[in-house]
Amino acid sequence: MRLALRDRQAHHRNFEELSKYIRRSPQWYYYPAPAAAIMALDYHALGNLVFTVDVILLSYVIVNLGDIAFARITKFEFPARRVFALNFLSLIIWNIFFWAVYGTGFIRIPEYAFMLSISSVALLRSLMFYTYYSERTLRAIIPSLNYTYAAIFTMVLVYRDLITVIPFLLSSIIYVVGGVLFARASVRAFKQKYNESPIKIINFFLNYRPDKDQTVGQRFMERLYRSWRKVPVKVLQVLRESGEPKVTLVFPYVHPGPFGILGSSDLPRRLQEKLPDIGTDLMVFHTTTTNSNNCAGEEDIDSIAMGVREALQNSVEIRNVSRFKKISAGKYTVAMQRFGDFGMVALVPEREPFDDVSLKEGLKIMSHLKKAGLSDSAVIDAQNNYSQGARELEDCSSVLKPLEREIKRLQPKYEAEVGYCRVSPKFSAMGKMGIQALVIRTGGRSNAYVLTDSNNIVKEAIEAVRARCSGLDSVEVYTTDNHIVNASTLDMNPLGMRDRVEDVVESILEAIRTASSNLEKCRFVAGSSEVKVRMGDENTFNSLKSIVFYSLQRAKVNIMITVPSSVLASLLIFRFLVPFF
Repeated sequence: MRLALRDRQAHHRNFEELSKYIRRSPQWYYYPAPAAAIMALDYHALGNLVFTVDVILLSYVIVNLGDIAFARITKFEFPARRVFALNFLSLIIWNIFFWAVYGTGFIRIPEYAFMLSISSVALLRSLMFYTYYSERTLRAIIPSLNYTYAAIFTMVLVYRDLITVIPFLLSSIIYVVGGVLFARASVRAFKQKYNESPIKIINFFLNYRPDKDQTVGQRFMERLYRSWRKVPVKVLQVLRESGEPKVTLVFPYVHPGPFGILGSSDLPRRLQEKLPDIGTDLMVFHTTTTNSNNCAGEEDIDSIAMGVREALQNSVEIRNVSRFKKISAGKYTVAMQRFGDFGMVALVPEREPFDDVSLKEGLKIMSHLKKAGLSDSAVIDAQNNYSQGARELEDCSSVLKPLEREIKRLQPKYEAEVGYCRVSPKFSAMGKMGIQALVIRTGGRSNAYVLTDSNNIVKEAIEAVRARCSGLDSVEVYTTDNHIVNASTLDMNPLGMRDRVEDVVESILEAIRTASSNLEKCRFVAGSSEVKVRMGDENTFNSLKSIVFYSLQRAKVNIMITVPSSVLASLLIFRFLVPFF
């Protein structure tokens, strides 16, 4: 019952919600000023310059230098900005604790209150080093106690009091053990489900770089996406009158995720590099797939590349196309164009936001398009008009009848002139394939398909592009949903969110202008194939989400037990053992 409930809850949540639990540490130079301000307040309240400088300040400096030195000696990923963030947060925590026990008179000697409060930050530090350094408890204890070591050094230096070191260390160790037990209890469900160390996986993702060893992440992907499944690969190639290929549109029914270069992420670049023999740029569209349809790894990308070749070998020639059309179907917007008996259909989240469309629904739409008279079709998710918290689209039934009706009305009776351009601006939210523009003039009208190699794009950029393209009858801006751009920010990172919208707009306009300038009479070929790849079923990603969010819920419960019990044990030690010593 509990498992079913958490599965239902996770089904309506997405991993974008996890970003609120993850914050990139600011650079180290943001911390000295506020740390100095806190210590100045301590001095003002205590009126003891020796204690403030020789104990509080000196221990803070020592622990920062000690953590940096430890990270370099042991060669684990813990940059200076993360060290300063950890110790600044520790400074705040122990100050709050200090004034709670000293200000209330629970402990009247400031140096004892200082030791009690410093020992409390060992819990936070144990969680950090258990995650980033080692999940082996004995190894994690050593750096977790660095603040304790620094405080012992300064206290002994100033007060020559060695005997109270024992309860101080004992209290700190209690907090470390509490932190480790908390971490283990919180991730137990994940470990049981996937037989993988969640700590290693968390560490891998938080410290992710595409140029480092991918073994941990790749092994997890292969455990997660291991069901063999046949999926379609569609192609639509533009040919000049001479027969020379101009550009190739590719519609692979796998999802380009989940992260960095793992699984099938960065799919556009990887396919482009595997298919130099095609002789053109590839426009790799985001089809109706979700994160359950990510692939396991490189072997699957090879299969998709072979599927593209096979689809081209099986292709049929197309001379005439229809005009572009866009309709409202129920709550959703649908864009469409016919290339002979091949239909290109896009579900666009303009009126009703959504993020990804289930593969099952995409296949259902293609089946209905065959009933409407098409020999083949590609249904894509435009993945644009970024809306935070948008959910997967799992029911397209309201789209079917209006789409069938309009497809029948569209007549492919026009010859086409086609222009193409690719530009490669350096945006943080963009993959290697940059911005691609395909302009089609047919029946006296011109429409542009723009494909950005990004994970979504903000609505403001699309509106600005359309406002400045008065010479075109329609401009569609779609994205590849490339998850490689997530790795640098640990969130979706849609195009235009961190990069200047005006710069994005100018780059898109440049691609459209250049494509419009090289319009020429073209024909097309379209084909399809089926490939066998390793991916999840429709519940794979929901199951993963349920485990992750369940672990977070367990963490909330566990922390409510861990913190009070650790604090109580520490208070008892300092209340009764210190006077004894």
